[in-house]
Amino acid sequence: MFDRSGPFWMRQPFLSGFIADENNREVYDRPVGVAMTKNYMLVADDATNTIWCVIPSK
Repeated sequence: MFDRSGPFWMRQPFLSGFIADENNREVYDRPVGVAMTKNYMLVADDATNTIWCVIPSK
């Protein structure tokens, strides 16, 4: 059992900026798929047909 004081409950966004206008439901991109490796994360975007590579900062 986990208590709510650990890192699991301290969430914060690390990949954002996809929503252009939330009120009008407009988006810049639509992330639809994620693939993980040991060193990075790939995010597929079906709005612009782009694959984003997310690399952690050191």
